[in-house]
Amino acid sequence: MNVIARVTLRRRGFPSTIKRLRTPSSVAAVAPHMSLGFIKTQPSRSRSTSVESEVDQHQLLSYSNDSIIGIAGEKTFKEIMRTDQQSAMGALKDEVEYPPDRTLEELVALFREVEASFPRGLGEDRWYLVLIATLTYASNPAHIADLYGYLISQPKYSTSQSRKALMKRIREALVKLVSLIGVCKPITAIFKIDDVEGEEDRDYSFSRDGWQADEKHLERGKEFLGKIYRHNMPRNDEKFLAHKDFAWITYNITYGLYLSDHTILDPFDTEVVALCGILIQNLESVTAFHLRGARRLGMAAEDVEALHVCCEKVAKFCRVRVDKVPRVADIEHEVPW
Repeated sequence: MNVIARVTLRRRGFPSTIKRLRTPSSVAAVAPHMSLGFIKTQPSRSRSTSVESEVDQHQLLSYSNDSIIGIAGEKTFKEIMRTDQQSAMGALKDEVEYPPDRTLEELVALFREVEASFPRGLGEDRWYLVLIATLTYASNPAHIADLYGYLISQPKYSTSQSRKALMKRIREALVKLVSLIGVCKPITAIFKIDDVEGEEDRDYSFSRDGWQADEKHLERGKEFLGKIYRHNMPRNDEKFLAHKDFAWITYNITYGLYLSDHTILDPFDTEVVALCGILIQNLESVTAFHLRGARRLGMAAEDVEALHVCCEKVAKFCRVRVDKVPRVADIEHEVPW
């Protein structure tokens, strides 16, 4: 066997039973561009019986662009075909499990779809909060910078002052998400925004300046938490009895620091962020709490359902499941006291 053929066989993992491959003397060079072609060799009558047997075993010669590959017998050929099929199936599986990233065109189409689907009963300036809450968790946080770019391209944000006000709302939504999904993704999103933000549009205010985990903020947290949970809270407090760290975090941090601060985002804004940021995580019980919470704050049932539909659109885009969460109709009977 020539050196090229032997190396090729070794690299492609052909069975070690292929020890020798005799090439007919009439084949002087490798035929180009015939990777799918096969030729049969006929043994010479002058050759010995052992030689004829060897040639019969190695009937097929497969031509590639730069080497000759021998295939020993029908069994080996079938094994190779099966290996090729398995490789193709593996590649298809990889594409399903690890699909390519969404394009910017697809992302912009999602922005427009969510904006069009957002319930007008909740106002004109809250639709992008759905995208911030869901994309930050379920997709690449860099998409929030793309959303920022999409928003400031609109006439509504044509001035530096309007862009600063928008940035404060986006930043506050990301700050609140820290208590719902963790800090890494929101901080990545804010870094990506910083990369594209114009210097004249930067807002240097500090919304949590001077905050303390004190009695005043604890009471503020309890007040807003009470509006969301109402008579359901005692049952949660029972679960906290053996896990007091989480009780302290819930009252002092999640609500006292984050969700009860309405200086930038009002209660409806906050609940859009909270509900969508939780629903996109496919969390059944906590989503139920905030579906009730949205209704208890005064959102109409049809508007809450429309929010749910917007989240489903984002989930489909991000290829995540939201099939475990209830709908507003499922919890409607629990809303009143």
